[in-house]
Amino acid sequence: MQGKHLYEYATIRIVPVIEREEFLNIGIILFSKKARFIEMIYEWNEEKIFNFSKNIDMDILKSTQDS
Repeated sequence: MQGKHLYEYATIRIVPVIEREEFLNIGIILFSKKARFIEMIYEWNEEKIFNFSKNIDMDILKSTQDS
C-alpha cells in the first residue's frame, strides 16, 4: 500500500477586467513536497477569453507563459 501524501494546488486565473471582478480559470499547479511532485497544466481557450473582453491582447497574454 502506498503512503498518503499531502498535495497542494493553486489555480491559474485570467482577470480581463478588474473592475468587474470576473475571472476565468485556465489552469492549475499541483504540488507535493513529500512526493517530490510538481506539475502545471493550462489551456488557452481564446473564445472564452474574448467573451469576457474583446480588448484582450492575446499576444501579450501568451508572452507571459515564458516568464
